[in-house]
Amino acid sequence: MKRILFILIVLLAYTISAHAQKIPKSQYTVLAYGTKDALFVGRFPEGAIATTLSNEEITCIEQMLQAGVIDENKRELIRFNELKRKMSDLKVDTIVLKKYKRQYLAAITSGGEKIIWVNCLCSDFKNDSWRKHIVKVRDGGNCFFNVMINLSKKTYYDFRVNGWA
Repeated sequence: MKRILFILIVLLAYTISAHAQKIPKSQYTVLAYGTKDALFVGRFPEGAIATTLSNEEITCIEQMLQAGVIDENKRELIRFNELKRKMSDLKVDTIVLKKYKRQYLAAITSGGEKIIWVNCLCSDFKNDSWRKHIVKVRDGGNCFFNVMINLSKKTYYDFRVNGWA
């Protein structure tokens, strides 16, 4: 069983890394921090101000997002293996990053650190409103997740996957 888990993790890591380096512009949008929607997020430090993102920064964000997804998928596989003993018809539900659109919301803190909130939603999202407004969803499972990235420190934190109703 441990060998199967290890193989699954390696395959997931390879699959994710193959797609994380370059993201097509059709799959992401950069939203302005400081809008009414941004206040809902409430995860930026007080005094943070809006900033832009370069193509190089987006590539860096994608690499950190990839690392976060790999870690989350490892946790999901552990949860799956624990629950599988109790519910034999259970299926593993990991995140495959290439299947998600992204919303980036970037700000600079008063200490000069660049912080990005990355909101991910399934690629089959039906309309283009996600390009202009933060998508706020309750439930929806791993079709919706978000994470904070500190671009200055090259770290991610506060990885949140939506629950199921």
